[in-house]
Amino acid sequence: MDAAKLWDVNASHFRADPDLHTVSVEVKLLEGSAAKDISKGPNNVFVFYDTEVLAIVHRAKSRSSGLVQTKVWEWFGRKAEVGGKEREKSAELARRYGTERVRVEQYAEAQELVHVLGGVLITRQVRFLDYFSCFAN
Repeated sequence: MDAAKLWDVNASHFRADPDLHTVSVEVKLLEGSAAKDISKGPNNVFVFYDTEVLAIVHRAKSRSSGLVQTKVWEWFGRKAEVGGKEREKSAELARRYGTERVRVEQYAEAQELVHVLGGVLITRQVRFLDYFSCFAN
């Protein structure tokens, strides 16, 4: 965890644009060249794991102009093993939506990203099923 960032009183504070209305938020688990949709958990929040590479796609519509804008974040858990296929898949998503991807490391999430996720970001260590899969053989 980057404690200096947490306590930095000079850090900029995110203010949501009141003209923008969220159309959708998609969270996708990137595994190799696949992107699997992740659903919100039981408390209506997303749970990220420190072994994951995720793409977060936020689509918002301007109330004044009616135009839709999209932002793609590429989130890396601190224990994630990132290969070229995951990077290429996130680049493909950004191209599909006509935008650039924003790289985000665990513990250095921007306030804007947390806002888009509903104001709450939960990160956990190792998925339960991943833990027991090592005993399968």
